[in-house]
This record gives sequence, structure tokens and C-alpha cells, in this order.
Amino acid sequence: MNKFKTFFRLSIACIWIETVALLSIQFLSHIKNETVNQFVSYVIAGVFWLSMITEQVLFWNANARRKHLKRTSSYRIGLISFWKTPGGKIADVLMAVSSVMILMLIVLKMSTGWCILASISILFLSFQLHCFYNGRNYRFLREYKQIHEERKTDD
Repeated sequence: MNKFKTFFRLSIACIWIETVALLSIQFLSHIKNETVNQFVSYVIAGVFWLSMITEQVLFWNANARRKHLKRTSSYRIGLISFWKTPGGKIADVLMAVSSVMILMLIVLKMSTGWCILASISILFLSFQLHCFYNGRNYRFLREYKQIHEERKTDD
């Protein structure tokens, strides 16, 4: 169970790193030196893709550990589950708000790059967190904690 928790938590940390990498793109315009700008953009892209790959590998490992601990799962995948956990509800609201913000920026033809990039980053983060917090692994973790706490109080 400890490996499952570790893999799951590290995969969520990777999501935050991906989002920070997306948000840091907007600061590239402040770098005047072309060589430094290009180097920093490659570093940002590398951090983004490396953290995305790492997140998927960690998530698949957590999923494999969950299946090993509990053979079947009655829960639907997080992609198609909404409002299942408190964290999932927050992620769902953030996803809706950022989607509306992006649509408004497109419809109103606002050309502020930082606002669009921030909205896209928030949408990316909230979608990932929606999948995690409404998904099987997180609900299994919550269920396991509740059962474990009940056993402690029974003893």
C-alpha cells in the first residue's frame, strides 16, 4: 500500500510541475538574449514532457498496485466521473470556470497572451486533477483509509 500511495502522490506532483512549466512559457518574452531564450524554452519543454511521461509511468504503477491490492473495481474511470470526491468537485468547478474563460477570451478576441496561457494552464491542471480525484485510484485510497481507520477504532 505504501508504494501505491507514493506512486499516486508523485504522479500528482508531476502534474503540478507540468502546469508550472506551462505557466513559465509567458516569461520567455522577457528574455532579450536570443540564445538564452532558446535554451530556456528547450529546458521548459524538456521539463514539461519529462514530467508528463514520469506522471504517466507513476500513475500506471499506482494503478497496477491498486489492482494487485484489490482485484476488481466498481468505480468508473476518472475521465467520465464527475462530482465523486471533494477534491474532484473542486477540480470540476475549476475546469468549468477555465473553459468558460477560454471561450470568452476567444469570442471577445482578447489578445492578451498571458491571460489565455494562464487559462489554458488552469484548464490543463484542473482536467488532470479531475481525472485523478474522481478516478478509481483516489477513491480506492479513500476507501482504504476509511477501512483502516475503522479497524483502529474497533481495536
